[in-house]
Amino acid sequence: MTAISAHRGGGEQAAPGTYAAYRSAVALGADAAEFDVRRTRDGELVACHPARAGRPARPVAELDYAGLCRAAGYEVPKVGELARLLAGHAAAHVDLKEAGCAADAIGAVLAWLEPGVVLATTRDVAVARRLAPLVPVALTIGGDSAQRARFTARRLARPGWSPLDAASECGAAWVAVHYRSATPALLAGARRRGLKVAVWTVNGGAALRRWLHEAGTDLVVTDEPARAIRLRDLAGR
Repeated sequence: MTAISAHRGGGEQAAPGTYAAYRSAVALGADAAEFDVRRTRDGELVACHPARAGRPARPVAELDYAGLCRAAGYEVPKVGELARLLAGHAAAHVDLKEAGCAADAIGAVLAWLEPGVVLATTRDVAVARRLAPLVPVALTIGGDSAQRARFTARRLARPGWSPLDAASECGAAWVAVHYRSATPALLAGARRRGLKVAVWTVNGGAALRRWLHEAGTDLVVTDEPARAIRLRDLAGR
C-alpha cells in the first residue's frame, strides 16, 4: 500500500504549515507529515516552507522566532514540538532545505520518534551521506539548477551514470522526485537499485488515483491528505 505524506500538514482543513494543519493530518490518519526545516536568527529550528517571510520579505535566518511569527502571521511550528505532536501517530517527513541545520534537525526529531518513522529528504549528497546511518534518507532529484549541473558533469565523466546512482552511492534508501519526472524508466531503475520512491506534490483526484496505484511508488506527498486517504480506502475495498 502506498503511504501518504501530508505536505505542510495538508491544506484542506487548516492553513498549511500551521500547528492546526499538522493536528489535522494526525486526526486524518496520514502516514507521515512533511515539513521544511529552517533556523531562525536566535537558533530556533522551525517548520517553515518559505525561505522568506514578511513584507518586505526577509530571510528566515535574519528573523528571531518572535519576529518570524509576526511576519508569517501565525505561530510557526518549532521542530521539536512538531515531532512531539507526531510521535506515536505519524512519521516525520523532514525536508532539509538548509544543510547547516540538518544534524540538529534530525536530532530534535529523534528525541521524540524512532529512526524507523523518520524520513529525511535532501538534495545535498553530502548531507544524505552523513544522515544515512541515522535515519532513512531520500535524495531529492530535480528542481535544482546546481544539482542538475553537477549531475550533468557526472554523466559526461561516466557514460551510463544515472542520478539514481547518486542515491545509491550516498547510502540513501529512497529517491524523491516531482511526479512529472517519475517516468516508468525512473521507477524501474529505482526498483533495480532497491530504492524506494516518493513523488511530490500530487493533488487532484485523477492524479492521486494514478500515483496511489502506480507500480513502484512507495510514498505520495500531497496537499490533500483527506482526499488521498479516502481514495486509497475506496480502492482497497
